[in-house]
Amino acid sequence: MIWTRPRCSNGSPSTIAAIIHEINRNLPHHIVTLEDPIEFVHKPVSCVVNQREKGTDFSSYRDGLRAALRQSPHVILIGEVRDADEMEVVLSAAETGHLVITTLHATSVRGTIQRIAGMYSGAQEIEIRNRLASCLKWVIGQRLVPKVGGGRTAIHEILGNNYRMQELIRKGEGPSRTYEQVMEQNSHDGWQTYDQACLEAFKKHLISKETAIQHATTPGHVGRSINHLQNSLNDYFSAPSGLRLME
Repeated sequence: MIWTRPRCSNGSPSTIAAIIHEINRNLPHHIVTLEDPIEFVHKPVSCVVNQREKGTDFSSYRDGLRAALRQSPHVILIGEVRDADEMEVVLSAAETGHLVITTLHATSVRGTIQRIAGMYSGAQEIEIRNRLASCLKWVIGQRLVPKVGGGRTAIHEILGNNYRMQELIRKGEGPSRTYEQVMEQNSHDGWQTYDQACLEAFKKHLISKETAIQHATTPGHVGRSINHLQNSLNDYFSAPSGLRLME
């Protein structure tokens, strides 16, 4: 699982800590974290949790992973991926059958795949796309946006993995196939685009129209959808009810 985040703070460390806590609370697993630095301390509940900090417990993610794999973990949390060497560590751990959770700076799900592929060139890029397509489970983008009434709320872009997505990762996007199209077509499985997330948050009165448009991937499309929704509501409440008093 890759958790993407823009370069500004978006609360992903807290969200990942919540995921680790849920696993810790509900499953009898062994969790190993490789972090730089450790931000949240997890006390064992149902899991055995070993947290390791770069610079103190290991010198590089590659060395930390090598030591972690000797401990037979079920779940491995690897801190933010910054370059090709660290991405290789993530893929190697995932390919050995472990659930690997990590973060990456990107503005969208598309940006995540493109950034990972862009760490390599030529034949290496083809190889990394094939490896990524075979072991990737989820990519989740998160943005914290202003909430109606104050504070902030999270909106998410969610990409899973199926045969069509694997093909898209391997071959790249084309005129008739994009990540957004596949996410929209698989919304019944919990996938969604930022546009869908913004519209849903607007419908629930969590964010304003201006906020929804500002944080959408295609602002024009979201703006038109909101206008259509508002017009439909206005027509509903202004139409004659057809009810009359009994004489």
